[in-house]
Amino acid sequence: MWDQTLPTLIACLDATVRRFGGVPTYALTDNPRTVSIDHVAGIPVRHPQIVETARHYGMAVHTCVPFDPESKGGSEATVKIAKADLVPTEANLLPEYAAFTDLEAACDRFCATVNARRHRESARIPAEALADERTRLHTLPATPHTLALGTTRSVGTDQTIRFGSVRYSTPPGLVGAEVWVRAAGADLVVVADLDALPRVPDWATGRRGLSEVARHRLSTPGNPSIDPAHYPNHPQDPDGAPRPPRPRARSAAEARFLDLGPGAHTWLIAASAAGVVRIRAKMTAAVELAAFVGADTVSAALAVAAEAARFAESDLPAIAQAPHRHRRRTGRRRRGAFGPARHRRLGRLRHRPHGGPLVNPTAPPLPDDLLAVLKRMRLPYLRAAAPEVLATAKAQRWDPTEVLKVLLTEEVRGRDEATRAMRRKAAGLPAGKTFSSWREEDSSIPAPTQSALAALEWVHRAENLAISGPSGTGKTHFVEALAHAVIDAGMRVSWFTLESLTTAIGRAAVDGSITKTITRITRAELIVVDDIGMLPSGQAAAEAFYRLVDAAYERRSVAVTSNLHPSGFDTIMPKTLATAAVDRLLHHAHVVITEGTSLRLSEATAGRGVVPLT
Repeated sequence: MWDQTLPTLIACLDATVRRFGGVPTYALTDNPRTVSIDHVAGIPVRHPQIVETARHYGMAVHTCVPFDPESKGGSEATVKIAKADLVPTEANLLPEYAAFTDLEAACDRFCATVNARRHRESARIPAEALADERTRLHTLPATPHTLALGTTRSVGTDQTIRFGSVRYSTPPGLVGAEVWVRAAGADLVVVADLDALPRVPDWATGRRGLSEVARHRLSTPGNPSIDPAHYPNHPQDPDGAPRPPRPRARSAAEARFLDLGPGAHTWLIAASAAGVVRIRAKMTAAVELAAFVGADTVSAALAVAAEAARFAESDLPAIAQAPHRHRRRTGRRRRGAFGPARHRRLGRLRHRPHGGPLVNPTAPPLPDDLLAVLKRMRLPYLRAAAPEVLATAKAQRWDPTEVLKVLLTEEVRGRDEATRAMRRKAAGLPAGKTFSSWREEDSSIPAPTQSALAALEWVHRAENLAISGPSGTGKTHFVEALAHAVIDAGMRVSWFTLESLTTAIGRAAVDGSITKTITRITRAELIVVDDIGMLPSGQAAAEAFYRLVDAAYERRSVAVTSNLHPSGFDTIMPKTLATAAVDRLLHHAHVVITEGTSLRLSEATAGRGVVPLT
């Protein structure tokens, strides 16, 4: 027993009955204040929590009679044994214990020894006697009395609990939960009821009910005890230094790039730290380059580029082809094996006029029967690239699988470009403004907000965006640039003004196809309603807007721009419909407020709005 507090006493009582394997009819105790709070006319008054504990275990508590050898002597016998055989004294010459756990281990060894040998008075082996008596013991409760677990504490948002004016950390997944803490020797033990958690943490797989979740050495005020293992995803190392970032793909394009190898991870970390622009475009170019020279070659080139801080458009192809130039100079060329030397014409092969198919005027045309097969299979981009690729493969003796991969990659590239072009046309985007013409520094939208929205995670989570502010502050430009980015990421966009949306729904109402029209619109992952509030809106506009927001709620992302905050839409629409629509719109929405004067007016007054006349 580390101390004589009530929680420690009950914890020892629980450990004792569990070692017995059952509960006796009564327990005989001495007269400490933790058991008897008073004596009236010689009758001990029980501590209420001791009574509650006895009920929990199903036994009675009796107090020994002073000077009675059968009761008082029995309760003090264990003290006598401990002093004689366990506590270091000058008589037994036992060494001092380094820790309380060493004393506990000594007690276990002592019990194992004496319980296995025959008792002098009873002539029975105690372990065998206990086995006989265990059949007459009461059933043991499945869980200890909560007071045996210690005092309760709530886990804070920083995953810590406070005990004795000291903070101690707990494993992840316990924030907000109630746990029990108690001192056990020189340690602090934290126990939690895993069955009461809304979600069982990963580290607790296979464990149920009351379970020890953390153990710390007792500390002093001003010296918190924090276990770094309790914070596996913390951005700092245990010594306080920033932990290097770990790339994790959040889109198919990012996954393809990171799959190139460790060099891709190194390059992405270095390029991001260096503030390199157009990172996504360069990642796509690296994936395309890997289709010609192999992922291992590109991964190695990316690692070299990261180490040398070479992030320009032409740096990666130059680094990747450096081994090929070296082979040509030295004349060492392996024949019959596929390697980097097979792609000496890669530079000419990769250059396409205006982003079109691979072109080489000297390449022989495909046979007519092969052209017919490719036309029937509807492979137009493969068909256009095949003459150049086959001529290059023949000259450089490519491996057949590499030829097939290059041709199919060209078909996929062409189809992706065609799909993006078709989706841009179907989206009805107003002016073709993208992030290439967006001036981040001129916008009042905070730069971190711009970057977070441009990452498009909110679209993947079907969250909404509401941008409000004065005219000319870049609302439509920014949302249109986001729409282009959504299409480039392989998703669809539907673009409306409130007037065009009202017209579309009104036209569908004539032939009863409103549901069909709304379904078609909400196939897009992002639906934009631009410039709400610029013109008067009536019942039809409010109804159209409500139908769209209600159909997209928690299924698709809706982005709106307006010179009014969404809470003010009831000033331009019927209040009932406006309130219902805004309620659904803002439930999962990022609200951005733009400020300042009109950028269009500023450019006009500065003479930059037109090309000077000559």
